[in-house]
Amino acid sequence: MASPPREAGPAFRFPEDTFAFANELVSDYVVGPNGRLHMVPREVPSEYRQNCVTMARAARLFYAHARFEPSQPRADAATYTALVEEVMSRDPRDKRPVSGPVVIPGYPNLYAFSRGEERLVKRVVDDRLGAYFQRGNWRMILPFTRGHQRNMAERFLEAMGRAEAPVVHVVRFPAVDINHTVIVYGAEETPEEILFAFYDPNYPGLPRRMRYDRARRTFEYPESDFFSGGPVRVYEVYDAPLY
Repeated sequence: MASPPREAGPAFRFPEDTFAFANELVSDYVVGPNGRLHMVPREVPSEYRQNCVTMARAARLFYAHARFEPSQPRADAATYTALVEEVMSRDPRDKRPVSGPVVIPGYPNLYAFSRGEERLVKRVVDDRLGAYFQRGNWRMILPFTRGHQRNMAERFLEAMGRAEAPVVHVVRFPAVDINHTVIVYGAEETPEEILFAFYDPNYPGLPRRMRYDRARRTFEYPESDFFSGGPVRVYEVYDAPLY
């Protein structure tokens, strides 16, 4: 898989720069008689749900605004809470590591930190309302041309060269079978397609790939617990004043 050039800065790493816990689904999904997925109530209610937007945003905030120092002693809960709150208060539109990062002691990376301090991190990062009021949501109601999707694919490739980590909204509006947010961090190209590697908050530790068909100028999202797979529309968020 292609990696951003080292001179561009430290690349987003999978799974080190992601969360060790999952954004859980509100419902379970089963295949109905028509072959489509249908929601059914979960036997055990989800503990941590509707946070894909928040988790993608937070993962990039940690990537750009935090530095982990495993050689330093671990801190107490109050100190870690304050440090995570400081990271979450930073600008999510910073796509690359900035000067003056928040130093988090005792852990080597976000994956280990969120596993060791899971309850604390979940509590601070939890922001379900943020998904509904993310300023870029308005874009999904407008048409998506094939030219727009080609431009998105090209932008993602350029971002890989700058060691950026685009936060991407995946939709099929007005259909509501998918409304999800992920982080794109790598790409593998052929003349026919681009396979974009992405972090999916619903699948911690599992690398996933989204296909871009060059001829059709269309993105295809892989099969998931909540989506049967197929063509989707994508656009970057936390990218500009309107998004």
